[in-house]
Amino acid sequence: MAPDPDGLIPAGSEPDRVVLRLPADASCAPVARTCVMALGLRAGFAWSVLTDLALGVDEALVLLVGHASTDPPGAKGTVELRCHVADGALEVTVELLGGVGRPAAEAIERCRTLVTGAVSEASVRADGLAVAFSVTTWAG
Repeated sequence: MAPDPDGLIPAGSEPDRVVLRLPADASCAPVARTCVMALGLRAGFAWSVLTDLALGVDEALVLLVGHASTDPPGAKGTVELRCHVADGALEVTVELLGGVGRPAAEAIERCRTLVTGAVSEASVRADGLAVAFSVTTWAG
């Protein structure tokens, strides 16, 4: 793919879609939050909505990375963050790939409650290894 004239977005790419894979480690949370907030800002979402998105990402990571921290060394897995803007909504999925075991039911319910309170729609997969949510409030 050839870069655009400004060198920012490769031609033929989807500038409103991001897939990011990070180690299942709490130190990667700022990268995930920044990614989602930058995409939302670029799409024209209000700052208050972006902070709700950041809360959703944080809670998803607390569930997934907190759980992965109990895995043996080398078995923590990877967190995959997928986000895209479509039909007036910014949709985010955070999923733990690899790793062993499952989060406790209480942790899954806590995540579900906190994320649902912050965004337009939210779901936590039954095994607790994926969290999906979206916001639909535009800045303008």
